[in-house]
Amino acid sequence: MTARAETVAPISTETRQHLATHRDELQEIIGVILTERDELRADALLGLPVPLDTLRLIRDAADLLLIASRRIDPNDQETTR
Repeated sequence: MTARAETVAPISTETRQHLATHRDELQEIIGVILTERDELRADALLGLPVPLDTLRLIRDAADLLLIASRRIDPNDQETTR
């Protein structure tokens, strides 16, 4: 078993319900991040300097938040495995 598998505990039903109440807020944050990413891409296409690391960081942040929102979704089949 990997170290990660040993340290990651399943989310309890109580915790999942608590986090699910904030799922909509998390989705809004994802939307803001993706909008900012799109604006930075547009700026880059116009020739404005936008470091690629910045775009990668924004992409990664949105991906992590999306994974988190799916993980706390009680209807997500992956969370019950």
